[in-house]
Amino acid sequence: MLASAAAVLLLTSCLGDNNDFNAGFMIANPKSPVTAHYANNTIDTLAFVSQGPWTLTAGAESQWCVIPTVSGVGNTFYSIPVTMQQNTTGRSRVATFTLRDSNHPDEGHATFYYTQYATRGDGSFGLAADVKSVEGSDGSSITVTYDQLHRPLTLRMTNASGAMIHDLKLQYNDIDSVLTVNDGVSILKGRCINGDYQPLRLVGDGDTIGYFSQYDERTAMAISANQAFSVEHRLHGGRHIIYSYLLGGQSLSPDSIHNADSLRLYDSSNTDGVLALKFIPSAADNRYQSLDVNQLVSGIDDCDPYQLLSLFRFSRSTSIIQEVKSSTTGSIIEVQLNADKSVHSMTIRRTSGGMALPDIPVTYTFGY
Repeated sequence: MLASAAAVLLLTSCLGDNNDFNAGFMIANPKSPVTAHYANNTIDTLAFVSQGPWTLTAGAESQWCVIPTVSGVGNTFYSIPVTMQQNTTGRSRVATFTLRDSNHPDEGHATFYYTQYATRGDGSFGLAADVKSVEGSDGSSITVTYDQLHRPLTLRMTNASGAMIHDLKLQYNDIDSVLTVNDGVSILKGRCINGDYQPLRLVGDGDTIGYFSQYDERTAMAISANQAFSVEHRLHGGRHIIYSYLLGGQSLSPDSIHNADSLRLYDSSNTDGVLALKFIPSAADNRYQSLDVNQLVSGIDDCDPYQLLSLFRFSRSTSIIQEVKSSTTGSIIEVQLNADKSVHSMTIRRTSGGMALPDIPVTYTFGY
């Protein structure tokens, strides 16, 4: 690596008019002038070679990103740990750094940047409150625990009758970027390659859950993910659940505003066929708490725990849904917010033809 770096340096070195000298830098990491991180990313590495002695200076408003070594000698490969504070500002931010040749600062210098999104890898804001419990007025309950990076470690869900319907344990191997989930029946693993602690798929001996492309039957070509995509859960025993989301061209970048227009739900264990749901978003933002509360609109028994934890964040609409419509029935969703804009309670009322059904509405109360 050092030999390769030196070869590049010779191409970018500077020659003075009065005496010859070499001054320049080859930066191996960050790999481009700008490296983007999620709000809950806290470590990186600065790796470079300088042809001469060097100093490092930080730009204004870069205090959240710390590089402890600020000077050194030339012709040496440096690998310096970088630490970052979690971004709880609610907006993206940029840290600027400049390397300069100590002997020839005007001729030999290089500037690089670290940026942090406003959102974590799961799509919630870096300032979002961690939901630790959800209590349903029907007797259902959810408990969740997290690590210091606000990543879920456990999830337990019991329904109205007190039966345990989901019991997940999650482990993160940050060296190999592998997430392991034990669902009590299968061990599922997936690689998280984008620094977001998010797998594209979790695969086990019996179960697989993850993103799958949708295809245009007329052209037999994959539809772009910002138009439509599916989260599929293929369970042991042959059961197959498909959540097909329609977005309509909205951006899926980390801090983007995007809301699913509709969902088509297929469950091979349900003889009623495909359920088509139309979503109407509210003005309330779904990023101020760790859980994707929209996953609760169909009730605990039909709530997918992986999407509730936002392990597949593209399915997390930015806005909290205020109404769901199908061809025959629907639901009206009312939320009460805390002072920090996280959800305090969510009440779901079933409707038919625009009229409330006589069913008792269910209210979920969130604990933090």
